[in-house]
Amino acid sequence: MNARLCGEIQVAGDDSLLNLLAIETGGQTSPQQQRLVFVLYGAGLLFTWNGWWSLAGCSLVIAAFAITAAATGDLGSEHLAGNAGRLFIAAVFTVGVNVLRERYRHRELWNREATARE
Repeated sequence: MNARLCGEIQVAGDDSLLNLLAIETGGQTSPQQQRLVFVLYGAGLLFTWNGWWSLAGCSLVIAAFAITAAATGDLGSEHLAGNAGRLFIAAVFTVGVNVLRERYRHRELWNREATARE
């Protein structure tokens, strides 16, 4: 199985667990909602994905958050915007970190190839 796909499954599993805990401990007011950003930060720091895989993982987390909020009737909650904003900022950070890491990796590879030719 593809290692990146296994990483996506891990992100989806972590996200599902935190969403279930949030439902049981207060919905949008639950401290578990604040911990969802760590799923995204962890993906950005631990998985060496390119930007597209990182975007897919972040999309999974945000989609599950939105579906959970809609299914539990929390769309009118005053905490929804704050929780969604934190997830969005974490997603931008995660995708940005992985895009920069991939860019520097390609630059280093190009530099090594150029040095080897000399």
